[in-house]
Amino acid sequence: MRPDSPDDDPANEEPDTGRSVSRRQVLAGAAAATGIASAATVNRFLLGYGTLSGTNVTEQSLSDLASAPFAAGTRTVSVPGGQLELTGDRLTLVGTDSAACHLPETTPERGAELAAQVDIDPEPVRQVVADVRSVRRGNVRFAPVRFDEFSDAVARGRPRPATTGLLRSPRAVVAPADVWAFVGEPTTAPTDLLRRLAERFHETTAYDLTRFAGNVVENRLPGGNPRRPLSESSFSTLRTDDADGLLCWDYTRRGVEAIHAVPALDGRPAAAATPARDDRHGHVFMALAAVTRRGDGVPAVVVTFVEFVHSALYGDVGLRGALGADLNAYDELHRVTSLPWWNGA
Repeated sequence: MRPDSPDDDPANEEPDTGRSVSRRQVLAGAAAATGIASAATVNRFLLGYGTLSGTNVTEQSLSDLASAPFAAGTRTVSVPGGQLELTGDRLTLVGTDSAACHLPETTPERGAELAAQVDIDPEPVRQVVADVRSVRRGNVRFAPVRFDEFSDAVARGRPRPATTGLLRSPRAVVAPADVWAFVGEPTTAPTDLLRRLAERFHETTAYDLTRFAGNVVENRLPGGNPRRPLSESSFSTLRTDDADGLLCWDYTRRGVEAIHAVPALDGRPAAAATPARDDRHGHVFMALAAVTRRGDGVPAVVVTFVEFVHSALYGDVGLRGALGADLNAYDELHRVTSLPWWNGA
């Protein structure tokens, strides 16, 4: 009698090996069985990312991508004594009482005076007023670096943690306990946190090569209509085996959430993160940034780019040679169309 479905066929029963099979092994095996790994991945990662065509991120102007509007929408940051809220040109200080000012008409010293009136530490307010006014006048410099150079580049200036905190989008907020339950021991160093997160991704998740290949076809064929259904992943589902195979968006969003789980003023250094989009083929990776001041007094935004997908793929299709062996995405393989959470788009 013919089985009603493949699941009913005894030939499809998995032998009892005496050990469990992880979700990562199952997903990776399913992807490899489709036969799509090498051709689809080379098509997407090499032809699409600027190695043979297009302008890569090392040649792009970050000033054009990230400078305006600066910290759009409503942004908040906790500071000693209270909280700062930036909405447009209005800065509200909430401490033992509240006070507000219109930034274009407020000097850094006036901001510090208002902070003292509501028992907030004046220095972060002084810095925020000076930095936001300067950046919104276009007086800002972007300093892109490789991932492993990020912390040293920030340390060469005078970090502005409160201003960096205002770069954080309110969309990327999760309970810190969920992040640490997945990543492990809390850390305030952003690059260490992201390395640890990548290790956990590699240990417990798999890139969804089947959906990935479908997206490549949609983007590459004439008249294709790019579609990429989002999974329902979260830090909670990653711990409970409820997540499907992941795509770049899943990895990037978890990375942004992890960075923002550390209060801005606790970061060593303070950092903010945002997805970096490449609309040519629907790819998303991550930008990591910190605001500093250097010798000339001009705000300098140190930026690096982070790619989690490579580490997830190493164990699945052996792409270490083609894609590199670290998280750095400030390279010729990546291009940025927009930084959507940075400017509120």
